[in-house]
Amino acid sequence: MAAETELKFHVPARKLKGLKKPLVAGSKSGAPSESDLVSTYFDTAKHKLKRHGLTLRVRRDGGNYVQTIKSGAGPQFERGEWETDLADGNLNLDKAKGTPLEGLTSGRLRRKLKPVFEMSVRRITVPLRTKRSEIELAIDRGYTTAGHRSRRIDEVELELKSGRPLDLFRVARALERKAAAELDLRSKAEHGYELADGEEHVVVSAGSIVLDAGLTAGAAFRVIARAALRHLSSNAEASARARRKAFTKCGLGCGGCAPRSRCSRRS
Repeated sequence: MAAETELKFHVPARKLKGLKKPLVAGSKSGAPSESDLVSTYFDTAKHKLKRHGLTLRVRRDGGNYVQTIKSGAGPQFERGEWETDLADGNLNLDKAKGTPLEGLTSGRLRRKLKPVFEMSVRRITVPLRTKRSEIELAIDRGYTTAGHRSRRIDEVELELKSGRPLDLFRVARALERKAAAELDLRSKAEHGYELADGEEHVVVSAGSIVLDAGLTAGAAFRVIARAALRHLSSNAEASARARRKAFTKCGLGCGGCAPRSRCSRRS
């Protein structure tokens, strides 16, 4: 298993072009590389894998195929990840041994798995190096498709390859300032499931928080803070949409006669 530590952001499309340069003073950027990725996510009709906190996908990168299993991200920023190469684009659940999916791979499940949604992106990858850390910046532009529905992808991911999480957050802060980036701790898969279900900007409930008895006060605070941040960022778009709807109702109700900042109507 590999544990990936990453942060994901929504970035306005017009801001993506300038992100190939160093974001933090003293850091260095390597040569960018580009690839076209097509990822197909599999689950049952009732989304059994999702209910168990797992995602299963097959990604095509040129002529190469990789099967990936990921565990859900709880209050931590890390996610478990298991990757295996495939000869073609067909699932091979025999390669799920030693992963959380192994216990679910009955013959019945194998028959019920089907593509749920697909993501096609042009990815630009830029290696970033600070004094103590190596970070990968990935710029994704493309679409998620589920049946007749589609949704645009304009995202940036920062993944800590080695070094200190502190450096990851320094780069993230610089990205926020430079590109008007909005943190989104939900995975691409979570957004894909929303699209497949015909839902948009779903309000996400707070997840449960489990604190081990041996945690120090500082460690417990970090777990709680991360869970709160995930809950906040997961509902950012739903909250913004609700505000836009309220402002629109207010403007229509007032007939556009007064600036909204001075309007006293309740939506």
